[in-house]
Amino acid sequence: MFGSHKTEVLVAGAGPVGLFAAIALQERGVRVAIYDQDSRMASRSYALALHPSSLAMLDEIGLAQRLISLGTKVETIGFYEGRNREVELDYRKLEGSFPFLLVVPQNVLEHVLHDRLLQQKVKTTWNHRVQTVKEYGDHLEAEVHKLDQVTLGYPVSVAEAVITKTVHASASFLVGADGYSSQVRNILGHDYDLLGEIGTFFVAEFECDREPDPEVRIVLEEGSTNVFWPIAGRRVRWGFQIDPEDSSSEPVDSRLDSYLRKRAPWFLARPERIFWSTEIQFERRLTRRFGQGRMWLLGDAAHLTSPVGVQSVNVGLREAHDLSVLLANIVLTQASVDSLGAFETARQAEWRRLLGLSGAPKVLDSTTPWVAERVDRFVSCIPASGTALDRLLAQLGLELPAEEHESVDA
Repeated sequence: MFGSHKTEVLVAGAGPVGLFAAIALQERGVRVAIYDQDSRMASRSYALALHPSSLAMLDEIGLAQRLISLGTKVETIGFYEGRNREVELDYRKLEGSFPFLLVVPQNVLEHVLHDRLLQQKVKTTWNHRVQTVKEYGDHLEAEVHKLDQVTLGYPVSVAEAVITKTVHASASFLVGADGYSSQVRNILGHDYDLLGEIGTFFVAEFECDREPDPEVRIVLEEGSTNVFWPIAGRRVRWGFQIDPEDSSSEPVDSRLDSYLRKRAPWFLARPERIFWSTEIQFERRLTRRFGQGRMWLLGDAAHLTSPVGVQSVNVGLREAHDLSVLLANIVLTQASVDSLGAFETARQAEWRRLLGLSGAPKVLDSTTPWVAERVDRFVSCIPASGTALDRLLAQLGLELPAEEHESVDA
């Protein structure tokens, strides 16, 4: 069965980055259609930290205060080793209207963004995957598959996604914000290079027996990076980097208690109720190109990094903002598609810095021996990017190589 749809920009992926891209385009008067192969938004409350720059962009569309009312402000990050608090980062020293991090569950962020999109009269089409694309000069034609879960097999039932409908969508541009396994990236044929070793983390979200300090705390042990996030009230999240061979059948509460006592002996709050736990792998990846012609990538479809700095999703939001500016100029004022070259240049330059491909930070006279010995571990751990990252690194006595790229003006 076939259907057809015509729009100006087709967005693949309805996570935070895809939703924000669609909103930013609609705000600029560009018609949007958004598809996602999942059946609904995220239901699990994975904690995200919104960077100050992300809050500033969300404020432009009137959503920052709403999210602040639903999240937890964090103004400082403490770095630990063993029992010792070695250094601190203070977001209150940053310029701007939002000198703090905002910890907010991912499902909360997605629902707030989704509600704004509905206010703009745009509905997300779930269970649909952009499968193939052909370019025709001034536009492209996409084949979109509708996926339904069908139970197969006997005597054991297995749920499998099957194609039940094909939609033909016509658009001027396609934005791929469809995550790690991006079909848009596959269509483009761009390599997604693995940079370094894969990190395995044991992650648990739980309620404590007392309310902890509203501060992010990062434990840099030899061979592991561990991070504590306050979520709301007594609810917190810990992530412990582990050896992949260290996967344990030990009960979750015993395992969590063991990691806390060994790696964070200063953390006096005890778990009362564990909401969920998991082992998850995190990779450092970067696409060879962010796009070409009329197809472009954003967020996890183009890059991945450490979960500690929460950089992939936050920089992805800024990518969505900047790309929306360029696409609106092209669609509404007939600017040249060649102007998208500035987006490619800027994105590659920034991610080379964030992933350490441009070199380690320079150690300044003001740094401490503890920081100097771990100079290559801080960039991926700090929840910030751009100028804010530079200023926070300066608090540690570190300096990154300068970015060299053209800016994109709103």
